[in-house]
Formats: sequence, C-alpha cells, structure tokens
Amino acid sequence: MRKKSSFTAEFKFKVALESMVGENSIAELSSKYKVSPENIRNWKNILIEKGATLFIRKQPEDDSSKEKNELKEKLKQCQQKYGEMVLEKDFAVKLLNESLSTKDRISQISSDSPLTISKQLEILDISRSTYYYKGLPNSDEEEIKKEIIAIKEEYKGEIKGCRRVRNDLQKKGFRIGKDRVLKLMNEMGIKTIYPKKKTTVANKEHQKFSYKLRDIEIDKPNKVWSGDITYIKTKKGYMYLAVIIDWHSRAVLSWKLSNTMDVHLVADVLESAIYQYGVPEIFNSDQGSQYTSSKHTSILQENNIQISMNGKGRSIDNIMVERFFRSIKYEDILVMDYESVVDLKEGIKKYMNWYNNIRGHSSFNYLTPFEIYNSQELPQVG
Repeated sequence: MRKKSSFTAEFKFKVALESMVGENSIAELSSKYKVSPENIRNWKNILIEKGATLFIRKQPEDDSSKEKNELKEKLKQCQQKYGEMVLEKDFAVKLLNESLSTKDRISQISSDSPLTISKQLEILDISRSTYYYKGLPNSDEEEIKKEIIAIKEEYKGEIKGCRRVRNDLQKKGFRIGKDRVLKLMNEMGIKTIYPKKKTTVANKEHQKFSYKLRDIEIDKPNKVWSGDITYIKTKKGYMYLAVIIDWHSRAVLSWKLSNTMDVHLVADVLESAIYQYGVPEIFNSDQGSQYTSSKHTSILQENNIQISMNGKGRSIDNIMVERFFRSIKYEDILVMDYESVVDLKEGIKKYMNWYNNIRGHSSFNYLTPFEIYNSQELPQVG
C-alpha cells in the first residue's frame, strides 16, 4: 500500500499563498510542488475562509511565524520589483515606438526571436493586420479554398473560427479578410467548432430562483446585471474568468481571473461591482452552484436585489454575457495566444479597457458601453 503524503502547515500555506497570487494555473502549481490539484484548491479555500482569523489577536511570534512573515515580505518585494520592471519596460517601449516609423518597427520583428510574433507585435505597437498585410499577393477563390481544406486537415477536421483561418491564410501569403473567409467557409459547408467546457454545475440542495427578465423593458443602467464564468485554456492549465455586465449598456462592471472556479470568485466580483457602481434592481445568472450558494445569494438579498436565474439548459437567457465571452475569446485571447498567466491577465485588462471605453457598438450609434452607462445619472456609492 502506498504511503500517504504528509505536508507541513508551512508548506500548505506557501502553496496556498502562491495560488492566491494567481500568476500560475493550478496545473502548474501541481507539477511544481508534486501536489494534487484538489489539495491546492482545498488549501486555497481554507486560506480565503480562515485568513481573517490572523487579525483577531496577536499571536506569540515563533520560528514558523517568522518564516511566514519572511515569505510575505519576499512576496511583497517581488511584486514591487515586478511593478517597477513593467513601468520601466513601458517607458522604454514608448520612447522606441515614438522614434521609429511603422516600417522600421516591422523590420525589427524576427521569427528567430525567443518571443512569439504576437508578443513582438504587442511590444512594438503594431496590429496583426498591418504586419500581415504588407506585400501580400491577391489570390483567386479556388486557391484559397484549397488552403482552407489544408488548414482544416491541420486541425484534425475542426475549425476553431474564421479569424484563426484568416490568420493562418495571411501567414501563408494570402490577402484576405475575416468576412471573405467566412463566406468561403459557408460555401464549402465548413462550420466553426466552438470550444465547450462546462463551467458551472447545479447543486440540487441549493434554492433556485425563477427567470425574471422575460418581457421586461431594460431601459436604463443598473436595472439588470448579469454574471457568468467562462474557462480559458492556457498552455499551463485552465484559468477561469468571471464577469458582471450591465445589461442595458453592455459595460463590464467587474471582472476577475482565477485559477479556481468557486463561490469566492463570483462573490468577489459581485462585491467589487456593488462597491464601485451601487446596486441593480435585478441580478441574473445561471443555476450553477457558485451562484446558488448561500454566500452569493445572501449578498444579493442583503442589498435588496431581486435574484433571477436562467431556465435549465437555457444559456440564451443570459445572452449579453454569452456574447461578451465570445467577443473576448475570438477578438483577443485565441488570437494573442498568451504565453503565461501574467500575460493573459494583462491582456484581458487591456481588452476590458478597450471594450468599455474605446470600442463603439453599432446598436448604440457607435457610442462605447461606458458612454451609455454614464449617460444617465446614477446613485452615489456610499
């Protein structure tokens, strides 16, 4: 019989703390420390739930507490150093990009670099369309269709989206846009296969609430908020993105990326949104156990927010969030193919700012979500 592994309290605290920082997936930490993913998730939850007890009274300082304090101080120093490095890099990159023309910056890109082409384009502030457009020859449709079939075979018969096909075609020297790729794929009967992974599972013991959005007019900000979680597959394991969207303006009011998908994730996002933007009349989500948990529903009830939940198997009931998740994945995450969790988090942060403050919506006459959200006077947050 295999002997059961025994871990010290200090070791559990160290792993849980590193998990809390969120710069590595659970799979990475599991491989690094030779611990099961389930153990890491449990230790992280214990740290979240019982961490407040550290502040109840001052404990006598012993060797173990000294080690913890030293670990915290090292973590603080690392975070500070990382922040300084990011500022220095951004400053240097800005000076470089302002002094060079687009043509000169493109000439600096090399396939032999240890950095991916996507990362080089991001650093040099060059859009992918600008980089791949230069010098691309026109091609007839039959030749392009042959290449699309070849790409389909490369993906073992599954096409992950017309944007990815467009990118692959441009790399092969074809001058073509997303709309034309989609048109040709439709003519060929090739359908996009979207990734599917269940993110929320219902708990039969939790109370469920009825769907309250049917036939109501959502004519102002903070009338309805929607919350949901999506998974993001990285090269080092799965990460989970939780968001809250104002239904009327489509503004993303709060978001968080985590290496675990639990009630703490959705509760943190909800409390952050309420703190910054007040309260909605109705909050809608699916019937997943994270949203039906007492921790999440009690926050809503304490703030007199009506609780609405999708019908069973009806993700369309939360269509605003579903559309946003599709946009961020196919406009950014799948295109950029981030190398690390740190890069992914920074990329999502930039996308959220662009989505809320720069990207206009045709249905809003090309106003941005935050322009719509702020167009009506809202209650002050206390």
